[in-house]
Amino acid sequence: SGYRVEDADMVVVGQGAIMDELVAVVDHLRREKILKAGLISVSVLRPFAGAALSHMLAGKRAVTVLERTDSPLSDSSPLFEEVRSAIDRASENGQSGDTPPYPDHATFRRLEDRPRMYAGVYGVGGDMPSFAELAAVFEHMAVKGGARRFYVGARFDTETRRFPHLEALQQLLVPGGPP
Repeated sequence: SGYRVEDADMVVVGQGAIMDELVAVVDHLRREKILKAGLISVSVLRPFAGAALSHMLAGKRAVTVLERTDSPLSDSSPLFEEVRSAIDRASENGQSGDTPPYPDHATFRRLEDRPRMYAGVYGVGGDMPSFAELAAVFEHMAVKGGARRFYVGARFDTETRRFPHLEALQQLLVPGGPP
């Protein structure tokens, strides 16, 4: 389902509990920063509603797929691949002439019709992103040239751990690590 997608320039696609927080972020950005932000919540990964998604993304400048899954040995994560596939099919429709190979999908005739795609991973180490970090996802899309794959809310360089049991485990795993 979509939230404020109709006139949005930038859209986040995701699923799960983080979507409730993103609704508040979208409202804040539209009210305070005058960013045309939107949100698409995917409730079921399979079968994927690629045709409907391609129509919702038509005319958007950028899309970020936020996932709690990091796929280090893969090119990208599962939801990102499904979104990319939907956009690719819409692009193929635009290049095929009179008979689109995917008639249920949208048609992107020009390269500029494709939204720029970004992949964000959140929840690494159990930390959920803050409101400000989620707002930064949209602000990141507003500027061309940013990293296409990034982590949201992950703190790789902190010396202290949020949860004491994780800190104790860290000390066991890294001998001579922080006390």
